[in-house]
Amino acid sequence: MHVRERRLGEIFVAPCDIVFAPSTVLEPDNFFVSRARSQIVGEKYLTGPPDLVVEVLSEGSARMDRHIKFAQYALYGVPEYGLIDPYGRTLQMFRLRGGENQYQPAERLGFSDTLTSAFFPGFSLPLADCNICSPEFAV
Repeated sequence: MHVRERRLGEIFVAPCDIVFAPSTVLEPDNFFVSRARSQIVGEKYLTGPPDLVVEVLSEGSARMDRHIKFAQYALYGVPEYGLIDPYGRTLQMFRLRGGENQYQPAERLGFSDTLTSAFFPGFSLPLADCNICSPEFAV
């Protein structure tokens, strides 16, 4: 609602592919594309890096999300990457280093903390209120 009301861009929820290259297609759990970058939104998939990707770890996806997708999103220039760990009850955010395609750790929040983001001015979300932050969601 916050993004829609302020016309900041679009939030997407899987299934929706991002085609970085013919041999590199990823499907994140959630991602955000700012209004300024809306030209990458195609009818069936994205054709460039979104502004923000958030993956929800599960037993089946943790290795892929922490290693393979982590490296690919950095390589293709996704500015911010978040990992929600419903079992460890944390949200870890990473940001690209200036001019490099490598992530550096940013915020690490527990589920008792409140999420804010430069992408969403005026937005705050107590993680305890977020249904995707529970282990039941990751099953």
